[in-house]
Amino acid sequence: MSAPAPLLFLLRGPRRRILYVALYELIAIAVVTLALGLFTDHGWGSSGGMAVGSSAIAVVWNLVFNWFFERWELRQPVRGRSPARRVAHAIGFEGGLLLWLVPFIAWWLGVSCGRRCCSTSGCWCSS
Repeated sequence: MSAPAPLLFLLRGPRRRILYVALYELIAIAVVTLALGLFTDHGWGSSGGMAVGSSAIAVVWNLVFNWFFERWELRQPVRGRSPARRVAHAIGFEGGLLLWLVPFIAWWLGVSCGRRCCSTSGCWCSS
């Protein structure tokens, strides 16, 4: 008798996506909380709160951006996601996410948006 299939393989459609998003965001929250707690002078509670807030913003932005992008895509004469369309999607999503997250993180940490942008660009340059 074979072992039952893991839950991830049994789920389909929206349930599978919800589970994937939840697992991804829980891991992201844990990593961000740990990193901020270890490498900044902000407490664990503040670090965890910022991680949860950032995660919530990212999930909502993902839903909103993809809804609008897919509606726009339906009106295009050429179907499918070409490399150029994928690049446009990635730039639009990540750029919009930055526009939401930088002010939130700056507010949460009590720093100016300008200082936060410099910190963020420093992370980009070192990547």
